[in-house]
Amino acid sequence: MNYKKDFPFFTTHKDLTYLDSAATSQKPHMVIQALTDWYTQYNANAQRGIYDLGEQATEKLETVRAQVAQFINAHSKEEIIFTSGTTDSSNKVALLWADHNLHAGDELVITQLEHHANFVPWQQLAHKKNLKLVIIPVLPDGTLPYNTLDTYFSHKTKFCAFAHVSNAVGTYHDVTTLIKTAKKYGAHVLIDGAQAVGYMPIDVQALGADFYMFSGHKMLGPTGIGILYARRSALEEMEPALFGGSAVYSVDESSTSFAQAPYKFEPGTLPLADIWGLGAAMTYLTSVGLPTIQGHCSALTKQALTGLQQLPNITILGPVKQLQHKGHLISFVPHTIHAHDVAALLNSYNIAVRAGHQCAQPLGAALGYNSSVRLSFHIYTTPDDISRVLIALKEILGS
Repeated sequence: MNYKKDFPFFTTHKDLTYLDSAATSQKPHMVIQALTDWYTQYNANAQRGIYDLGEQATEKLETVRAQVAQFINAHSKEEIIFTSGTTDSSNKVALLWADHNLHAGDELVITQLEHHANFVPWQQLAHKKNLKLVIIPVLPDGTLPYNTLDTYFSHKTKFCAFAHVSNAVGTYHDVTTLIKTAKKYGAHVLIDGAQAVGYMPIDVQALGADFYMFSGHKMLGPTGIGILYARRSALEEMEPALFGGSAVYSVDESSTSFAQAPYKFEPGTLPLADIWGLGAAMTYLTSVGLPTIQGHCSALTKQALTGLQQLPNITILGPVKQLQHKGHLISFVPHTIHAHDVAALLNSYNIAVRAGHQCAQPLGAALGYNSSVRLSFHIYTTPDDISRVLIALKEILGS
């Protein structure tokens, strides 16, 4: 089935092959309509007004919070915190939990595969609080050394942050093993699900992580809205560090008492229209079916890999055997022309791809490259899109 018809973007850009969905996904009509509906029918501030429209806005906000909890199988909607995106979520965990619970000499464990948004906050916190940052190295095929995983943990390990799926090379990490290992040492765990949610079913209770984060705009939803799931026990260990309206219960001149979680971590007016749009995105994803989406993208990835392996003068990054069976993105390094030039030339064919370090410079340094070309897909990507980019790359790179 061709799902492109559900996305108005492709009516406006009929001749564009869009292969940058890992950066931001396009939006189905029902998401765009939800934004319009909010501003034309429901627009009032939530959690404040004691009038019908204001109460309806609060009800719709909480409806989406409950929908998110169901979408990722959280225990309750009170474990869902609205943020502006994955980057904001990561920084909130650093500010609201880690800054209060980690102390000099404690150890943080991350990997070389992390997006900068899940690398820099922990690097900077380690500098600030005299923590030891332990970085699990990447193997040449883009996977992690699971056979020696325990060597990177100790009784001093207090916190770990891992990507569910690498945004740079497409690796699906064995997060179950990573989480179990971290828990064996008593550490809290944050999982970056930005490249997982929207492509595969997520069950945060089964995973057992303390925190799980993702962005709306990578899962067919609006920009400016993200989710931080925090397990109830982790919520109770968090302290407010950003202050303002709706996060407080009462204030006098000498003290403030805060609202219950998650509300005390959501000061100010939330992006209500975007939250409503996120609800519509989850409805669309559910109607299509996440297994259907995963299977569709996996087939496209296999098609693209088959064609890329026939091209000269490139190195495909990541675990190719794994990517042949599942995945939604592929990165490669061209040998005879800079990645930026490949992207610019593809643009002349009306093909949009991502080129650069993919916000993962430590990974590039570890694998010996500084720039790659990334092709990434979603439910609206078609086999014709893959054929078109392969033909263009053959002309650009030579046969």
